[in-house]
Formats: sequence, C-alpha cells, structure tokens
Amino acid sequence: MTNFKLTPAIHRNLDTLWTKIQRLHLRSDHSSPTDAGPKLPPELTDNIIDHLRHDKDALTSCSLVCTSFLNRSFYRLYRTVSMRDTKRFRRFIAFLPTSTMRRYIEVVLLGNGGSIDAAAANRLRLDLASLSSLLDALPALKVLELNCLSWIPRVDDIGTITPKSVKALVLDDVRSSESGVHLVLSELIPLLRLFATIGKLNLGNFHGHLPVSSSLRPGVRTRTLQVHNLDLQADSANAPILQFLRTTGSTKTLKVVHIDAVDKATLIALGGLLRDAKAAISILQVDVTNLGPPHSKEYTRKELARRVTLPLLTYVPAERLCKALDIPSNLAGCTSLRTLRFWITMSDGLGTVGMWHWRFFFAFLTDAVANLPNVEYMMICISLGKNPKDAVMHARDVDWTKLEYLLRKFPRLGYIGFGTPSPRKRNDDLRSIDNKLWKIAKKRMPVLHASRVLRWKNTYTN
Repeated sequence: MTNFKLTPAIHRNLDTLWTKIQRLHLRSDHSSPTDAGPKLPPELTDNIIDHLRHDKDALTSCSLVCTSFLNRSFYRLYRTVSMRDTKRFRRFIAFLPTSTMRRYIEVVLLGNGGSIDAAAANRLRLDLASLSSLLDALPALKVLELNCLSWIPRVDDIGTITPKSVKALVLDDVRSSESGVHLVLSELIPLLRLFATIGKLNLGNFHGHLPVSSSLRPGVRTRTLQVHNLDLQADSANAPILQFLRTTGSTKTLKVVHIDAVDKATLIALGGLLRDAKAAISILQVDVTNLGPPHSKEYTRKELARRVTLPLLTYVPAERLCKALDIPSNLAGCTSLRTLRFWITMSDGLGTVGMWHWRFFFAFLTDAVANLPNVEYMMICISLGKNPKDAVMHARDVDWTKLEYLLRKFPRLGYIGFGTPSPRKRNDDLRSIDNKLWKIAKKRMPVLHASRVLRWKNTYTN
C-alpha cells in the first residue's frame, strides 16, 4: 500500500468539504423531525475519513463530530496495533476487556520486526496464556504477526482453549526465552493449536533439528488445523513443518502453496504434501534460488558464509533432485491447479549454479506437462542478486528453444509472465537489464511472444 500524501490543494478541498459536512450535521441536529436537512450518504463520509487514515489528529477530530462518524474514525484509528516490549503488552491485555476499541482491532503486530539479534527479541516475551488472552479479547482479529520476539515454552492445557480463526498468521524469528535460539517445531506446535482456521500461514527462521516428540508421531490424536495458504521461507525446518501439517490433516484445505526449498528433504516432503492437497490446490509457487550445489567452484567464500545456516549439498544433478518431488505420482490427475510460479537465480558465481536452476525447471516442466493439464497462468521470475549484469550473460546460455517447446505443450496455458523482482523505482541500470532480459526472452521464444502469451511482468511485491 502506497503512503498517501496530502498536497496543499487537496488539503484546501478537504477543509472546504469538511466545513460543509459540519454545517449539514448541525442543521440536521437542530431541525425538527418533520423538517430534516439534507445529509450526505454514509458511503461518502466513510470515503472522506479513509483519505485521512494517516492523519491521527484529523481522525480524532472526526470521531468527535457526530455519532455517524465515530465507527469509521475508530476503525481507522485502532485497526492496526503494534507492540515491541513486554510492559506495554501486559498493560494492553489488562486494558482490553473494558475497552470499546477492541472490536475495531483487526491487525496486531508483536515484536521488533527488522532486528536480527537476540537482545531485540528479548524485549517482548510471550507465552501461551497471554497470547490466548489476546485472541479471546479481540473478536475482529484478522492478522497476527509475531516477528523477532521471545517465546516462553510452557506446557499448558490447550484442551480448554477455544481455537480461533484468522486470515493471516506470520511467525518469523521467534526465539526461545530459555536458550535464545529459534524455536524448534515441538515448541511451535502448541502455538499453532490456538487456531482452528488460518487463511495464510507464513513461517520463517525455525530450528531444523527436532527432538523426539510424540506430537509428530502418526496415530496421535490432534486437533485438525485448517490452512488455506501456506508460505514457508528458506529454512531447514521446512521439511518437518510439512510433515507436521500432513500428520494433522491440515493439507486437505490447502489452496495456495509457496515453498522456498533449501534441501532434498523439503522437496520430498513437498511432494507428499502435494499428493494430499492435490484435490483443492490451485496455486503452486516453488522458489529454488536457495537450492543448488554450494560445493561447486563457482561459490565464493562470502556466498558460502551467507549460506552457513543452510545444509550444504554435494553436487547433485538437477534432474535427479527434481525426481524427489515425484510429480507423476504426487500430482497425477490434478485438475484444480491453475497457476504455477517459479523463481530462478541468474547471478550466483560464474553461471553454473544458474544453469543448474534452469535444468531443475526444465525437469519440473517435463513432469508437469503430462500431469497438470489445466494450468492457465505461469510466472517465471528471475532473481538478479547483487550482480544484476551477470544475469544478461547467463540468459544467453539458456536453452530457450527447449523452454518454448515445453511451455507450448500445456494445452490451456494462456499467460506466461516473465520478469524480475526489481523495485518499482528502478535506476537506469536495473531498467536496462530488465529490457535486455526481455529482449532475449521474446527473441528466443517468438511463437509465444507473437501469440501474446509471453508478457513482461515485474514481480516486485514490497
């Protein structure tokens, strides 16, 4: 969402319109029931208040004008609440039961998002009981984000807690208050069981080495968690998380899956998840920019240091690693999948790693052609990295003829988006690289470009 800026001209127009609205309401308040003055429709007044959503002083004044302005003003004032320390959070929990503002709160942001150290995470400490009290006090809650905070692992009786439903749950960089390291999956499970339905589940930065836990054993009765949109960041714990979702039966409601794969175990677990969810899944996004052969000579010491937290793979052929997904078995007869998105890096090393990603993509498409007949939309995103100019050099080595041949075999494919995740306010160098990549793609795939199936699309989402 872009920030709204009030220019002097817009500010004068709003002041004039605001004066007229106040006169209309004063006239209607002092007039008799039989001689009521004209009133603006609530849709118009709500639209005016929405334009002032970034001006808290103006919203506070609007809430004091009349009763009809109160609800919309409070909604814009209290829709999003953020807290960064434990003391403020406890005061907020104590204040909520007697406050009328709690029915307007839809988004809660807890933690010190953007920080990466344990000291910042320790400023806000949460446990299961306090989070449950927060969920009970907010009937209109839609989005809950826990980012860079400390979690106090306690064994509480969750059977007495009524599970809630939210549209989005973001858990990123949540650390244990005892050890200071990222949570393991056994500590994450009680938190997830607070919810009955999660529209979008976004998980990142969890510990991959799990202790023996009865919660992961098949046959143990657990409350079914319904997840509609799953987004897993690059993490070594992705495979156990996928296995947990399969064990609890949460994959039956999945419609959107976005996986950032980092190892073979994640691909195997993803294949099993797709087999369980293939009756309902409609969008699949696979990001392989963090998957590759780090032991190849093209990786520098700096790149290896950046990936030190991820499991290092020995050199494995891309085609063999793609077989871990086992698409012919896991997605055979999947008619609900309509959208495929694939992320590829083109800037690591001298190009061998980038070509490895392309071979992985070709192997994926080869298996998908015969098993995904209803794919209508496909997105190919090229990650440029720190050396964007290398992407143009590597792009000339891609077998575009083979790529066009594979894409044309999808019978219902009507849109292929090809682009880079460059910021919208790109400098001249990035704009020039985007143009060069697009020229190479449309020149090497002339049939798809001539039929207007292949199109340029910027994939920047921040």
